[in-house]
Amino acid sequence: MIVAEHKGRLGNQLFQLAGVLRLARPGERVLLLGYEDLQRLLEPHPQLRFLNSNRPGLYRLATRAMDWAYRLPIRWRRHLWRSLREDMSVGHIDVVGGQRTLLPLTLVKETYFLGDRWLALELFDRQRIRANWREQAQRWFEERGLDPQRCCFMHVRRGDYCHYPSTSEPGVLPRGFFLTMMERMAAEQGASCFVVASDDWPWIRDALPELPERQLVLESVELTLAILSSCAAGILSPSTLGWAAALFAGSAEQPQRFVAPLHWVGFRRGAWYPYPGVESRT
Repeated sequence: MIVAEHKGRLGNQLFQLAGVLRLARPGERVLLLGYEDLQRLLEPHPQLRFLNSNRPGLYRLATRAMDWAYRLPIRWRRHLWRSLREDMSVGHIDVVGGQRTLLPLTLVKETYFLGDRWLALELFDRQRIRANWREQAQRWFEERGLDPQRCCFMHVRRGDYCHYPSTSEPGVLPRGFFLTMMERMAAEQGASCFVVASDDWPWIRDALPELPERQLVLESVELTLAILSSCAAGILSPSTLGWAAALFAGSAEQPQRFVAPLHWVGFRRGAWYPYPGVESRT
């Protein structure tokens, strides 16, 4: 069995699940601690079990047991079970213990899985999104008279990026990036409309006042992802949610239809931050 504890919101949770599925042997059960956003998004799968606020007592007990397990000396853990944890300063995932341990158990904590070698990319199949979200996304476009295959999504991630990694070199993208990329996608991909999702609507309305209200995605995170995943092209902020939307929309097969800032969060420095770039064909 693999037991994984969630870290972050829906975008991060998707990549964590893709990493866990890559670790899992055929038929091996996976217990996901937390992951409520993910449970609402994805169709049920016989390999996956969720433990969260649906059983609060057991959930608290399981997370405390996970904390206790990671406090044990490495020399003990190496023989008892396999465990993973990512060092975010260098992007290295430390693995303690081999395939043969006393207990057939793998623990995964504070690990993001952002490199291809860790990912089961087949997770990012749009049919894995619950049918109700896909149907609601279709209605969203129909109600606005929009054809998703003529639309390009634009995900504007701001929030804590306004001062991360530093106030002098924040990870937020400038208005000029989005304007330039919109022109490029219209010319190269024939995008006739742009649907926009963001965590900072006052900035969107100030920076891009010409965008019609009907093209703003003011929905829950699950429906937002389903809407973005319906589009034929996309402009990404440095965000796992936008990256996941592009993967669901098919960027692994047609990556030319999606654009993102070079160096991701560290684009202002011209260097990968906080560690060298994630190796990914997408």
